[in-house]
Amino acid sequence: RGKGFNMLNKLGNFITKNRWWVIAVWVVVSVVITTFAPKLSSVTSSDQTSFLPSKYESVQAQKVGEKAFPQTKDDTEILLVKRAAGGKLTAGDHHTIQTLANRLRSAKLARVQAVRTSDSDQYISKDGTAQMIQITVKGQATGDTKDVNFVKTLRDKVKQLVSGTGLTTRLTGNIANNADSNSQFSNTTKIVTMATFAL
Repeated sequence: RGKGFNMLNKLGNFITKNRWWVIAVWVVVSVVITTFAPKLSSVTSSDQTSFLPSKYESVQAQKVGEKAFPQTKDDTEILLVKRAAGGKLTAGDHHTIQTLANRLRSAKLARVQAVRTSDSDQYISKDGTAQMIQITVKGQATGDTKDVNFVKTLRDKVKQLVSGTGLTTRLTGNIANNADSNSQFSNTTKIVTMATFAL
């Protein structure tokens, strides 16, 4: 029996005698790591061409395309408005929706660049039951905490503005979708983490 065996024997005895403290330390360490570890999206890239050498034609073509057709720096979210009780929107509803858009624009929420709607066919569904409000938002969707907080703020403000109007709204778009996915993933992670600790 060498020194290695004696060391393992001492470690085993220590853990056995102080098992609850050891478990508590592991739980604390796991919580700290889960809380403060960087998000996977911040250290990974979904751009497959970033892993390829620049000599490949596909990589060179993508760089030319990005230079010739740069992506917009802003994103457009869609706020869909309809009657809470269902049915076609009335002339009064269209006026209320326009007022909603104006008030949302006047609220000057952070990242909101523009808010527009109209009672033209471009913004109204074919069956006349819904009208669209376009919200131009600064920045592209990332799904991080900033997006989650922005979407929550926007939805809370809209909920406040439509209160008592008989209208209901739904928000969609890249930022909203990513924020919802992020929130759902976070909730799932919490459940899995707690279940793991329990087991």
